[in-house]
Amino acid sequence: MPATIVCNARSRVLLHHRFPVQIFVHRDRGDHYCSKNSRDLITSYNLKQSTNSKGDCWESAYVEISFHSIKVEAI
Repeated sequence: MPATIVCNARSRVLLHHRFPVQIFVHRDRGDHYCSKNSRDLITSYNLKQSTNSKGDCWESAYVEISFHSIKVEAI
C-alpha cells in the first residue's frame, strides 16, 4: 500500500472529526506507516504514536483489542 493512501486517509479523518486534546496513533512497522510523509503528518497534528516492538507480531493484537474497547465505550 502506498504511503500516500495512508496519509490521505489520516488527513481526511483529522480534518473532519473533533478529537480530544491528546490522540494516540498505533501503527505497525510497515513501510507505509514508517514513511517520512506519515511521520511528518503525525508530527504536524501533534499526535503521539506507539509502534510494535521489532519482531513481536503478537503485540499489535493486544493494542488493537484495547483500542477497540476504548472506541466501543466512547460510542
